[in-house]
Amino acid sequence: MNELLEAVAPFVTGLQETLSGRQGANPQVPDALPEAPSQGPHFPLPEIVGQERGEPFFIRRNESMEASMLNRIRKLERQNSLFLLSKAKGEYWSEVKTTLHNCGSQKEYYRLLCFENRDLQIRERKHSCFFLFQEILSRNRALRGDAANPTEDFMDFFSGKREVLDKNPEWGPVEKDIKEIEFVEQVKLDLAARGHESPYIKQILGLG
Repeated sequence: MNELLEAVAPFVTGLQETLSGRQGANPQVPDALPEAPSQGPHFPLPEIVGQERGEPFFIRRNESMEASMLNRIRKLERQNSLFLLSKAKGEYWSEVKTTLHNCGSQKEYYRLLCFENRDLQIRERKHSCFFLFQEILSRNRALRGDAANPTEDFMDFFSGKREVLDKNPEWGPVEKDIKEIEFVEQVKLDLAARGHESPYIKQILGLG
């Protein structure tokens, strides 16, 4: 029995030394923790603004006047007016709106808005004049005389009047527009009041 204990003693002693050495050793600690896995690039949220897309943020639109102009243009479109530059329905206002909403300043916006409003007033009055002119000719066919194309004569008559205004160096664009509005209104009222006896009938047809 003693011989057996003496035989295994070296193995027991070696095992104890090994265990003791492991317990006394310092565990290895990594220098830094591993980085968390990347979640991809971070993009800032887009800034939310209250203006319409594409509209300069500093332009304060006169929405009531724009709405009024749109309704007046639609009225001319429903009546198949010749004075919307032969554009398809909706196209005339679309171009006006694009011009207004791309102005570079508030001052430019109001300048163009007033111009477009005056221009539309001229077109409306010409449309009314043309309606009266056609009605008068339909009732008094003899008035046409040798006029081959009364519609063309009508257009040329008012274009000629505008050319006269444009040649006057004393008036600016606004004054010229106002004077044209006044002249077309005068013709309209005279045609409505005097009918075939209006002197403008012969002037338009080149007969007097």
